[in-house]
Amino acid sequence: MPGPLQTLRELGRGIADGLMRLGLLVFGVLAALVAVVTGLALAVGLTLWSLLRGRRPSPSKVFVVRPRAARQVPPAEVIDVQARELQPGERTPQR
Repeated sequence: MPGPLQTLRELGRGIADGLMRLGLLVFGVLAALVAVVTGLALAVGLTLWSLLRGRRPSPSKVFVVRPRAARQVPPAEVIDVQARELQPGERTPQR
């Protein structure tokens, strides 16, 4: 049969665990509220900014991957040269 001291320790651990869980729950709720309020503030701010500038708000394109074929690459000059092997003591010409 457990003594009264052991029962008090279990009660103390139970109260501490309950307070810890309550604290984590409150912290999580506050973090979620801050995230929602920040998102709403950004949405309203960007909408007002675009209305003040006289333009429609455009959807953000954060994760857009453009294909390589769509990129405009300027044509390069092709130079044909004769290849030769260098001997171990030779150095490449400096430009």
